[in-house]
Amino acid sequence: MSTLTNNQLAEIAEDLQGGMRVFWNPENGELLTVPDESQFGIVDEDLWAEQLEKLENNPLDYKQFEGMSSKEAFNLMEDFIETLANKHPLKRQLKEALGKPQPFAKYKWIIEGAGREKQEWFTFRKQQWLEYVEKTYHDIIAAKEN
Repeated sequence: MSTLTNNQLAEIAEDLQGGMRVFWNPENGELLTVPDESQFGIVDEDLWAEQLEKLENNPLDYKQFEGMSSKEAFNLMEDFIETLANKHPLKRQLKEALGKPQPFAKYKWIIEGAGREKQEWFTFRKQQWLEYVEKTYHDIIAAKEN
């Protein structure tokens, strides 16, 4: 069985965060990335024909890395809020955003104007996604060994 490098795990995390679907063949180490139709709507399948054909012809050879659920992504935003100092005005704004309709859009809008904390959010989110993918990877390996 092949193993994934730290760089590959980081790439998987980035692809999942960007709305892609990622599949790994544990036997040969091949990674396949295709757009998630639920994220992008209509996808030009011709651009992804080779990857989609491999997945269709060999579905049991690949293990899928699932993206975070909405609940998990929401929890990630809540976790970031908790890293901010209690008196920080951004903390109150972000908490309020999560309690309103369209919390993801409102949170993103607030973060975009957050200055230094914007980069802190991106760093935090990247690390959390990497940890999420590493856990998924270890779960896949454990399931394969059983």
